[in-house]
Amino acid sequence: MHKQIKEDGQLLPFTCYNTGFKTDISKGFVHADGQSHLGSVTQKPLYEDAQSKMFLEYVISTDGDSCYWFMWYNSTGTPLIRASAVIDENAIGELLKLNIFKH
Repeated sequence: MHKQIKEDGQLLPFTCYNTGFKTDISKGFVHADGQSHLGSVTQKPLYEDAQSKMFLEYVISTDGDSCYWFMWYNSTGTPLIRASAVIDENAIGELLKLNIFKH
């Protein structure tokens, strides 16, 4: 199950960790105004409605490897999913080659 990262005893909104990976809060952009920790690859959510937001995030493994995941959060920054799909730069490159992204 995914949990939020704690820093100085406080839960950090729009962060997530599990037994193998966690949001890399040292890279990227903040998820929301007023936050000081980073983690989002983009300046805005990839999807947003009144109840949820989805981000592509920088992730670091327990072995120190850098990768990415798509993470859903509720409007206050609590992770909504119980499983994650971690991908690396090569996988993102393969996705970008697909014709489904061409208009």
